[in-house]
Amino acid sequence: MRLAWTDGAEERSVFVGPVNASRDLGRAVERRGPVRASLRPRLVAGAAGMAVLVLVGWIVQPWLVRAVLGERPEQLQDLARLCWRQDRPFERAAKHDGAGPHPLVFFREGAGRPQYATAGVGAKRPAPDEVELVACSYPAGRVSDKPIKVCMYEGGLRFETFQGRHRLEVYEARTGRRVGRRTLTGLAGVGECAPAKLAYGEPPYDRHEVETYPSMADYQAALQPFITR
Repeated sequence: MRLAWTDGAEERSVFVGPVNASRDLGRAVERRGPVRASLRPRLVAGAAGMAVLVLVGWIVQPWLVRAVLGERPEQLQDLARLCWRQDRPFERAAKHDGAGPHPLVFFREGAGRPQYATAGVGAKRPAPDEVELVACSYPAGRVSDKPIKVCMYEGGLRFETFQGRHRLEVYEARTGRRVGRRTLTGLAGVGECAPAKLAYGEPPYDRHEVETYPSMADYQAALQPFITR
């Protein structure tokens, strides 16, 4: 701002940098003495500062809660993270302690929605923060290198099915600690070949190989001791 005054018949001025309460400064110059500062700028500045603090708190609060108290699963599928990152458990998940039942969720291939979720009693599904155990199934090779089913199609298209082997591991949701491991075998037989298969490109086609999974009944039987004990 530009501050101007008269010295006798001569007018003088000086440029002043950014200032707060410029009106109060002008009043002080006119009166040639100090004046009481107006409350309005202070109230406006205080309100603006409070609004900034509220906004920052709203943004930071979820991160601060997670950093101080730990993370809580919001959905059952959030718990799939334990299948690949046991070093990132959910510190605010239910504690695995005492006698059963122990609520559990099961993920095949460790991703997506749970294949099986139980509160341990009846058919009730647990709430995400009630889950104590997370079970994960991982491919672990084949029972044999001999296919249990071979399906041939026009153009040399070949589908081979093998009996798979899978590793089942169970972790605590709160700590990521592994509490058990089982090895299961996939189904020993499959149905008839599909009447047709869709193939892209020109023959000769690549050979396709797949492994069978255990049945859900096999998974549930293997998990039952972790739920009830």
